[in-house]
Amino acid sequence: IGDRRIEQTPAMAAVDVPGWDSLNHTVISMTIAFEFGLELTPKQLGAAANFGEVVAMVNRVLGEAG
Repeated sequence: IGDRRIEQTPAMAAVDVPGWDSLNHTVISMTIAFEFGLELTPKQLGAAANFGEVVAMVNRVLGEAG
């Protein structure tokens, strides 16, 4: 998220993070692409209700690829 003082939980959503903006969505998307070689669309990321769903989405896509 950028602010290491914020404790991230699977149930945490963007609205729970002070100062969250579209740049943070972009950073998450780019980090996923860099770390896992996956390119999630803005629509896919926007469909996730919280960080836990983003993790589940990444795991699902990685499972389908492997």
